[in-house]
Amino acid sequence: MKKIILFFVLFLFAQAYCCSQTYVAPVIGYDFMKMETSDSVSSYFRILDKGYAVKSPTLGLKIEQQFSSTFGISYYFSYTHKTVNTHTGGYFNYYLFDTDFFRNSLSIKYYIKKYFYTSVGANCNIMTNIGATRYGRDGAIKATGGPSLKDWGINFLTGVDYENFELEFYYSKGLAVNKPTDSNASVQFKPTNAFGITLSYKIQLFKGCASKKNKKVISPLASIE
Repeated sequence: MKKIILFFVLFLFAQAYCCSQTYVAPVIGYDFMKMETSDSVSSYFRILDKGYAVKSPTLGLKIEQQFSSTFGISYYFSYTHKTVNTHTGGYFNYYLFDTDFFRNSLSIKYYIKKYFYTSVGANCNIMTNIGATRYGRDGAIKATGGPSLKDWGINFLTGVDYENFELEFYYSKGLAVNKPTDSNASVQFKPTNAFGITLSYKIQLFKGCASKKNKKVISPLASIE
């Protein structure tokens, strides 16, 4: 994660020597996620929200480096809060599981036509501030402080870019998940899958030397005429 951030910081400082353009874009959207517990714990801990029923609004920030009219690269960071209905055996042990979910992605962007583009990249997702509220015969009991988890995967995106507004549709496929760092943690999850829609507005930070080439050059001889 630190390497990804450093990579884009270097991009920003290199603008004086690079013929490319840099954009930053605030992002809003809605995310539909599929979460499943691993096979080793599914016998006593399972998620009741089937399919892509774990939905929530998202907020994010995107930094994009445009190298040409057809090719670019972008880093996307987003936050959402997930709430999941779960069950842990017995007849009354229902939990409302909740977590902060951070998505980090690095993608290559290609414009198929003037306004339409497609993109593919890699994800590093982080589940943190994990907590649960148990609803049983003794009422509701709140527990927090579960171990953080990292989820790795790939993403596929397509969208429309018009007047710096981007409407984007994405699909994220989880490939691997790190085990909890806490050796006492028994609950583990399969890699998450998700799809969603986002809307963003691109703000240009650096124009690069491409725009400088388009400036009109006035000859010194013009003043003599």
